[in-house]
Amino acid sequence: MSELATAITNSGVGVTATASNSGVLSLAATSNSATGEIKLSDISIEGYLLAQRDPKNYIDVLAADGTTVVAKLSDTIQALGAQGTGLEALVSSIGLSRTTAGARLNNAESQKEVLVQRSISIKSEIGKLRDADIETLITELQSILVTRDAARQTYSTVNNQTLFDFLR
Repeated sequence: MSELATAITNSGVGVTATASNSGVLSLAATSNSATGEIKLSDISIEGYLLAQRDPKNYIDVLAADGTTVVAKLSDTIQALGAQGTGLEALVSSIGLSRTTAGARLNNAESQKEVLVQRSISIKSEIGKLRDADIETLITELQSILVTRDAARQTYSTVNNQTLFDFLR
């Protein structure tokens, strides 16, 4: 704190700064005839990169009698305007996340519809199988098997003939 007081006093701006052991920095005009205000602007506190709800580092501006004039004058990074880029990035990120979630929700809805249609189709096929006459199905299957066996035997007989068998 004393380094800051020395730097302000030696800056030649007409202000004398003194630092107390309790961390209070007092500013006063160098001459009694000086008029005007002492203005603090573009305050920058080293290591302060993000805005905070309750700033840890700040300046309380007090009158000569110790009453508070301005409470918690802080780094310019605390200003909403300084956080604009971060807020824009946050809004963009939220928008992208919402878009992704919406696309996934639409995909899930489509998949649900496909599964509902498949379920209906399967239930329909199961119903057909339950309604089928088992005796008729067995008879049809035996007929198909007999036809298959006859076709195999005919093929085997025709396939075993030689050229001489055809010439006779």
